[in-house]
Amino acid sequence: RSFAINGKVYTLGVTTLQDMIDDGVPFDEDDIANAYNNINPDYQSSGFKIVLGEWYSAQVYVGNYTSENKTMAECPIVEIYLPVDLEEDNSILTFAFPLTITEAELIANSGEPTDRSDYTSDDGTFVKNTLEYKVDSQIYIGDSGYTFEFINGQLGYLYIDLK
Repeated sequence: RSFAINGKVYTLGVTTLQDMIDDGVPFDEDDIANAYNNINPDYQSSGFKIVLGEWYSAQVYVGNYTSENKTMAECPIVEIYLPVDLEEDNSILTFAFPLTITEAELIANSGEPTDRSDYTSDDGTFVKNTLEYKVDSQIYIGDSGYTFEFINGQLGYLYIDLK
């Protein structure tokens, strides 16, 4: 479970927020000002916004899955969230798959999802298909993996989490 920012690869559960700060990841200044605040044991942070454009951003979250207080900067990244906008420059944040991936291509590459939900508006003009590729967490209660939300046939939202 990884992603790249400006060509540098980061891995959930391994990369810390401090690693990303040291690498000059373009975080929102107000968000990153809180990086050295403490986070309680067995807790996940609020999001830290990565600025991808004037009105375009992704969020990363850190988790403290230990029994002691730590600063958020010391903790590993455990989730990334991207509301996909193909009209924006998507060269800063990249994944091992293109953001133009279709639902059919995802299933052909990764197999049937572990969970799926579909919604179509009454008039048929809005269709949302959510595909999850999840496994039971080895670290915390719950599951972890990938969630892809397709809106009217295009990837609209992407979540990758490690709990």
